[in-house]
Amino acid sequence: MVSCLCTDACHDSFSKKYAEACRILSSLGITANYAGFHYSAFAIALAAAEPQRLQLVTKWLYPDVAAKYRTSSDSVRKCICRTCHIAWENNRTLLEEMALRPLKEKPGTSEFLAIITVHLVL
Repeated sequence: MVSCLCTDACHDSFSKKYAEACRILSSLGITANYAGFHYSAFAIALAAAEPQRLQLVTKWLYPDVAAKYRTSSDSVRKCICRTCHIAWENNRTLLEEMALRPLKEKPGTSEFLAIITVHLVL
């Protein structure tokens, strides 16, 4: 479960990561009317704050996103998968630039989140 007992600076930092994740998702052609937009942005901000979350996406990241939005982990996974598909269809070139390599096929949801998280952190 997502919990933070830290300072306002921690919350400000998270808010900035979330806002930057939203900007990146928008640049990939994903609009905020998709639930996956918000799920992805929140997941990316969480992973940017704690990169080890990317190693346990289904057991740690999705459940925390699901708890925040009061939905299931499977719903989170499906919505992020749809978000990844939209990015792949709308702006594959930018996604490849963020990945720092050509992508021969559409990335899976974990890889998609990792690409954007690493891009955000760098």
